[in-house]
Amino acid sequence: MDFPPYTFVPGRGWPHPTRHPDGHSYGRPSDVVRGLDVAECEAHPNWLEGIALFDRGYYWEAHEAWEGLWVAAGRKGALADLLNGLIKVAAAGIKIRQDKRAPASRLAELAVSRFDRAQAEFGVARVAGLRFDHLRAVARQAHVVRRPAGDLELPVVKVFSGSLREHPSAEGHA
Repeated sequence: MDFPPYTFVPGRGWPHPTRHPDGHSYGRPSDVVRGLDVAECEAHPNWLEGIALFDRGYYWEAHEAWEGLWVAAGRKGALADLLNGLIKVAAAGIKIRQDKRAPASRLAELAVSRFDRAQAEFGVARVAGLRFDHLRAVARQAHVVRRPAGDLELPVVKVFSGSLREHPSAEGHA
């Protein structure tokens, strides 16, 4: 996967990715996803792209990758809640980059509540390769993470530590 030259952070001077002619995704057709279930989700290109983007600090772009899946999942139900939680964590990453601590914390708590609800509906600890307890831990980092010094000049800054997928050594533990 090729990563964009920058991640979009509103108010930072980088061109809007899809609306501005200099944007990194300008003119790129939107993916239209129709109907989606959990079995399809884990292998869907947008799912995988969203995780890869998020894990490298491209929070706006990850949000965009997951939004179409959320719509395709019907915006309601367990899978939609999981996707909405991921979208909210990505939005919290954007708010951290904007140095907006209170909105980042609120988004993180909304993400945690979506993960709680999705886990209750699914009735399992892991879905589509992601563990709910790990997702909640990633989201809660928004309460303590600060915008890194010098980040105004950098095109990409990862504010959440680790990955959305738990460390490989943790695989197999329920």
